[in-house]
Amino acid sequence: MTNSMRPPFPFVLPIKFVISPLYATSTRKKIVALMTVGAHLRLSCGIEESRRADLHAEESSDTTRPRGTSSSKGKEPAV
Repeated sequence: MTNSMRPPFPFVLPIKFVISPLYATSTRKKIVALMTVGAHLRLSCGIEESRRADLHAEESSDTTRPRGTSSSKGKEPAV
């Protein structure tokens, strides 16, 4: 297999993951099958890891603000 024939992503999806959403009997099964394919794609591409790192960074930055304070600026207090 030459470099020009390689797929653009570092994974190969099994055929059943691609075909199963097409033959699912109910809408719920189709959604679950498509979500499974999407999760497989995210994990294979490493997108999930970068998203976890972003969430972790947001959580650590949120701890600097004291709990119970509102972030709404410019609003007058209710009388």
